[in-house]
Parts: sequence; C-alpha cells; structure tokens
Amino acid sequence: MRSSSFIAAFLSLAGAVLPAPADTPKVAEPTVVIRIKSFDGLLADAKYLAGLAGQADKAREVDGAIQALTGPKGLSGTGLDTSRPLAIYAIVGAGGLDSKGVVMLPVAVKEPGNCA
Repeated sequence: MRSSSFIAAFLSLAGAVLPAPADTPKVAEPTVVIRIKSFDGLLADAKYLAGLAGQADKAREVDGAIQALTGPKGLSGTGLDTSRPLAIYAIVGAGGLDSKGVVMLPVAVKEPGNCA
C-alpha cells in the first residue's frame, strides 16, 4: 500500500518536472522592437529644434493646436501618461504574410478607489 502511494507521488512529480513534448508550438519572439521617447520628450525636442531653425513661433502654434484638440490639460488629460516612453513591436511571419504588430501607449494610473 505504501509503495503504490510512493509510486503515484513520484509519477505526479515527474510529470511536473519533465519538459513539454517537442510538438508544443514555440512562442514567437518579436522580430522588431522599437522604443520611442515619451510624448513630453518628443514635444520638447521638437520645440528645441524649431527654436534652432528660427521657427519657435511655429512650435508654439503646434502646441496651441494640441491644446485646442485635447482640452486644457493637453495630452495628459486624455488618459495617457505623457512622461513614459512609447513602444512598438512586430512579429514578422514567413514572407511577411503572417505578420503582427503592437503599439503600446502608456496609460495614466488613477488613484485607487477613484477609477470612475
């Protein structure tokens, strides 16, 4: 009786430790991964470059247009965390026919209990 319970325990542990069969599909790793600076960083760089090119007034116009489209809080009022980076990754299939891509936008986290 004792040996049969020992064998059952051994087999259950062996099943948990043994590797999966070779026919298990392998998860595809991203082919391309791109990390982009935050919205705040991109806007600051654009304003800096516009100032160097003598187009600071155009940069202020673009900033005003963003404010007009998104409201008084700007991009941060849209629910995006404008201080965190953006990311894109893609998995390219054979011949490019079975390809997938994902764009990741950082979402601002509200305080606990204030998720309405």
